Amino acid sequence: MITSVPSMRLPQAAGRRQTVGQLHDSSALKSRKSWNRLHEIIRHFSQMRLINPTALLNFIDVVGSKMKSPGHRFLLLSLLLGLLASSCVSPSSRTRFEIPDSLPLLQVVGDLGSNFEWAAHKDKPLREALDAFKAPAPPNASRSSKPQKTANLLFGLMVPITKDGYCLTSAHNLGCGDAMIQFARQINQHSFGRAYVMVDLKNPNAPLFLQQKNSSGLIVTTRKKGKTWSSHLYTTEVGKQTVKVFSRDLGALEFEIMRDQLFDIDAVFCIPLRVLKVWAEDDLALVKVPFPTSSYFSLSDQDAAMGEELMIFMNPGTHDDAINHVTKRIQGSAEAPLNFPSFYPLVMRHVKASKSGDSGGPVIKSDGKLVGINTATRRDRDGRAIDLAVGLRSGPIMDAIRASR
Repeated sequence: MITSVPSMRLPQAAGRRQTVGQLHDSSALKSRKSWNRLHEIIRHFSQMRLINPTALLNFIDVVGSKMKSPGHRFLLLSLLLGLLASSCVSPSSRTRFEIPDSLPLLQVVGDLGSNFEWAAHKDKPLREALDAFKAPAPPNASRSSKPQKTANLLFGLMVPITKDGYCLTSAHNLGCGDAMIQFARQINQHSFGRAYVMVDLKNPNAPLFLQQKNSSGLIVTTRKKGKTWSSHLYTTEVGKQTVKVFSRDLGALEFEIMRDQLFDIDAVFCIPLRVLKVWAEDDLALVKVPFPTSSYFSLSDQDAAMGEELMIFMNPGTHDDAINHVTKRIQGSAEAPLNFPSFYPLVMRHVKASKSGDSGGPVIKSDGKLVGINTATRRDRDGRAIDLAVGLRSGPIMDAIRASR
């Protein structure tokens, strides 16, 4: 985003009749003034770190010196101004970030007191429960046995940090932790049930997200645009699919049995998360999914430095444009009911408006290492909007993983 860009007055036609010589001198003078003005704008942008001015100024001087006609110089000036305006990007986005081709990001689906379909089968033996999904519903089935068409759901994000399914998320995405005080309005009077993750049995590694703008059942995933420092991630539609819920705890072996039995069913499944550890005062939770997560973010060994450029990822189910943007760590404190006894508050410059469902998203360094878990947009003591994340430290997290194994 460009702010405080100097205004520029372009040469205008003369208001009185002039001779050819006078018109040439006047146009040349105005062209030189505009040329100098372009140099000022470029230097201004360079101070904002929007462009590298040296190469551009050298190009302007070399090409401009070969143009004798003021009209040609003015055309070049106009062209360069247009290119400059169209190519300016965020001041920090020239930092190259290592982003995996398959984004390590999963959606948390919170059940707010809903009776998910087939929930009655959660206590049955595994194969009997799986057979219930393959059998067609009888024509005289009672109303209560039919799949539920609506549900009260809460969405969030979680981040794989190992290849065998360990993930980090915000504790309030699971309905626990001290931050629930500020998120109580989102669930109203609903009781918080279990948390689930969506998975495609044909391709468990594909990140899937239920679009939250409407109840159409549209599933989206992410696609990478750009291979250099300008890489951005956008959403792409997978299509409308049936979403089925399997309300039963699964281990890795049981998940493979489920894949084998239900592989041919054209549906996306929601399966429960296993909660391993909650750091309530930090709004952080360690969870595990029963399938491999071959794409994951490794934990950073160092805290984010003050002023360091960082990248935040948001929920593809709520954003139509780019889901990642660059920010930086800043000084400040957020108004939040968190003490951070195990981790630290990572306060970042607010760049893009977040939406409900962005909680739990990753914050990474330029080397692709995970340094934080996004919590929410807050206000500092001066009332300014800031982005708050849980600044991660690998020690407590790895201890919890080792204990669970």
